[in-house]
Amino acid sequence: MSSIFAKKIVGIIIFLKHKTLINKLNDTRASKNKYCIWGTNRPPKQKVDRIYFAVDGKVKGYFKIFKITENEIRFYPESWQSIENGSNLKIIEGWRYYKE
Repeated sequence: MSSIFAKKIVGIIIFLKHKTLINKLNDTRASKNKYCIWGTNRPPKQKVDRIYFAVDGKVKGYFKIFKITENEIRFYPESWQSIENGSNLKIIEGWRYYKE
């Protein structure tokens, strides 16, 4: 049974270390018309356009995805959108769908 209060999938979320997030934020390859990647052996089946990142279980923000292939998610570092007071979530390995 669906509810008018059902949460909508807005992207995927990945849990990582602070240092890894900083590396993605400081990646300058986009200025050379290149992009950052996040490798995956399980691409999303549902259409998503954001890749959220959480550090220590707290959502920090997202990048806008511009392409998903069979084994990677591509995004530009300058598309970062910070989230203040992000949700606290249970940490998992890999990725999962993220809902608002």
